Amino acid sequence: MTEAIITHYTVGERNVSYVMNVLYQGKQWTIQRRYSDFVRFDKKLSEEDYVVGYDLPSKVVFGNFYPSVLDNRLKELNKYLRVLGASISSDNTYLREFFDVDENMLKYALKKNRRLSDIYRSDN
Repeated sequence: MTEAIITHYTVGERNVSYVMNVLYQGKQWTIQRRYSDFVRFDKKLSEEDYVVGYDLPSKVVFGNFYPSVLDNRLKELNKYLRVLGASISSDNTYLREFFDVDENMLKYALKKNRRLSDIYRSDN
């Protein structure tokens, strides 16, 4: 099961990024996604007949950068992520891509191998 929670958002000059902690098979990392990334991800799932069971928050025409709008969107996106984690398999290709699973699991594997090789060298 993949778990993710948005901890906060960062406001740039022209966009907002949502910062997420992702937990997958006991490994944790942080990623950033914009609202438009969520929309594209949800659309891909829909096109493949996956049903999340919770709608993304509505797009806001005015006030995108108001703290109250951003705080509400953060809450709604976290609800979406909770339902997503319970309804879509961790092996789903789109989910793995959205959460950068393969890239981060490879980093963990490489770190582990590096440590083992360092231990091996110190014993000789």
